[in-house]
Amino acid sequence: MNKTKILAIAPYEGMKEAMLSIANHREDISLTVKVGNLKNGLQIVQETLDENYDIIISRGGTAEMIEKAIDMPIVEISISVYDVLRAIKLAENYTDKFAIVGYPSITNCAYLLCDLLQYKIDIYTITSDLDVNTQLASLKDKGYGMVLCDVISFTVARQNGMNAILITSGTESIEAAFNQAIELSNRFHYIQKQRDLYQMVLKESDNKVVMYDATGKLCFSTLSESEENNKILTWIKEGLSNFIEDTNYRIEKKCKNFILTIYNKHVMCDDQLYIIIYISFKNNHLILNDDSISLYNKKEEDGYDLTNYFSSLNYNSDIQNTIEEYSHTTLPILIMGEIGTGKSKAATIIYENGPYKNNPSYIIDCELTNDRHWSTLLSSDNSPLNGVHTTIYFKNIDKLSSLQISKLVYLLENTNFHKRNRIIFSFVCNNNSLIQENPIYKYLTNHLSCLTLQLPPLRERTDDIASISTLYINAFNTSLGKQIIGFEPEAITLLQGFYWENNLDQLKRVIQELVVITSTSYISKENTYRILKKESPSQVLSKIPGSALINLNQPLSDISYDIIRLVLAEENMNQGKAAERLGISRSTLWRMTKSHV
Repeated sequence: MNKTKILAIAPYEGMKEAMLSIANHREDISLTVKVGNLKNGLQIVQETLDENYDIIISRGGTAEMIEKAIDMPIVEISISVYDVLRAIKLAENYTDKFAIVGYPSITNCAYLLCDLLQYKIDIYTITSDLDVNTQLASLKDKGYGMVLCDVISFTVARQNGMNAILITSGTESIEAAFNQAIELSNRFHYIQKQRDLYQMVLKESDNKVVMYDATGKLCFSTLSESEENNKILTWIKEGLSNFIEDTNYRIEKKCKNFILTIYNKHVMCDDQLYIIIYISFKNNHLILNDDSISLYNKKEEDGYDLTNYFSSLNYNSDIQNTIEEYSHTTLPILIMGEIGTGKSKAATIIYENGPYKNNPSYIIDCELTNDRHWSTLLSSDNSPLNGVHTTIYFKNIDKLSSLQISKLVYLLENTNFHKRNRIIFSFVCNNNSLIQENPIYKYLTNHLSCLTLQLPPLRERTDDIASISTLYINAFNTSLGKQIIGFEPEAITLLQGFYWENNLDQLKRVIQELVVITSTSYISKENTYRILKKESPSQVLSKIPGSALINLNQPLSDISYDIIRLVLAEENMNQGKAAERLGISRSTLWRMTKSHV
């Protein structure tokens, strides 16, 4: 028979002997008894915690004190009416005035007994050992010669010259405490076994579990100590605020040999919120071995990301409003624009503000794929296209071959995966008239009914170049340790007159080089002239420093438009002065500018 290992703190020596005597006749307990009261009893318990007792037994105020300080099962030896009645009957032989003094465990029982038997006995309750001296001194002044009390009051009464009768616990109270201790210990052991079993099941599972409370404190983990698991915990901590705030948040990571999926559930226990985070490992060779597929998770990066900073700069208000409105839908979206106009950043903004933002997104770069990988992507059971509520961004859709396009169209027509997920396409286009005839463009707009987002080239946003360049300078000042505060006026004019074939990407590269070579507070027109000349030799520069750059590799109407645009910029958009310089009427100027809008 398994014996319950009990530590008993007896408030007086007589109880110790009674407990040992009773235990000797029982085979279901292993008993250790020590004599102690209140703080002394608590100290004894604290010094023996490493001896692995199943349960603690004590009495009165000592039991209360131990229960508040120690996190293990406590059984209190109750004071029965028989214990109090025995003391009263003994006190009746005493001729002087007496009272009952003690902790609530004694006085509550005394009140009940006196009420039932109509005894006229004064009863005084103490709640702390600090109250004892004051209470007994008051009783002595009132003419009480004796008290019926617990151990601490008994000791103090004797020290102050008062008689005292100790209310002792009878064998029936001790037996009841032993029985209660065994029952409570068995229940506690059952709970512990169940907990150990569940932990073993969780730890042996292929999926791992981590649990946090609402404050972010780690409560439980089945992840063993290893470098790889420490990395997983780091990822979880980086996104912990999202796991706590969102009831259904999921991220995925591309690791060396597997795809890691981390997702959460919120549970309530005793009115406390706990966040259960599940970690699953999947050997998805399709994603692991295909460089054209990458993963992105919302709010994943909290640090300063210079690339995203550049590509997100200065969408005009109309574009910003359109992106915001589109992001609230689940309809497929086609983003068009020249190289470097921020198409991928627009796709990211749509994802991060969309209905599936709490799930990961997949970026499929069509320029990097090949026929074999493309076929696998469209047919594999492990393909992200088979997911639900996932954002899938087909970057550079125009780079697909006709065969690859036909396979994608077939999948869209026969699986409707675009209705289960949010699909975004980007299309690099330099000529809007030519794109109208592109078969994939026709399909996406006419058959798939994509929402379309046209991002303008930088040369159509000349008024924004000064603002964008200023933000670029600030960013590069931070990363390169510079203190540049702006441009010379002629330098800005040169930037506004440049063709910017690669748009924001090219502007970023030029500003970065100008910041690197500039040692003064302002970027000079000479440095700007020299860098732009190197950047695009095909653009003709006037011999006069500060003049504009014109791209001659375009139709005459576009060259004329660029000239008009540059003159307008130099005249601060004053159409009258610009028309006068160009030798044309204002109506002709207006007609030529509107024809290119």
